[in-house]
Amino acid sequence: MKQADIMISQWGGQRQAFYGKNGVCVITKSGDAWIYKTTWKNTDFDENTERILEVVKKYVK
Repeated sequence: MKQADIMISQWGGQRQAFYGKNGVCVITKSGDAWIYKTTWKNTDFDENTERILEVVKKYVK
């Protein structure tokens, strides 16, 4: 999460997805706290995740 290149807010701000070259982390708001929903390593990326990171690399950095 701290090494993410981009964060995408979802569900009206109730969920956040952090994307980076090393992996992805998704957190969900539970009351006033944030909890980790899921994570995956870059070895688990599918073609959609690779496309997201290509766009990030091209336009965000």
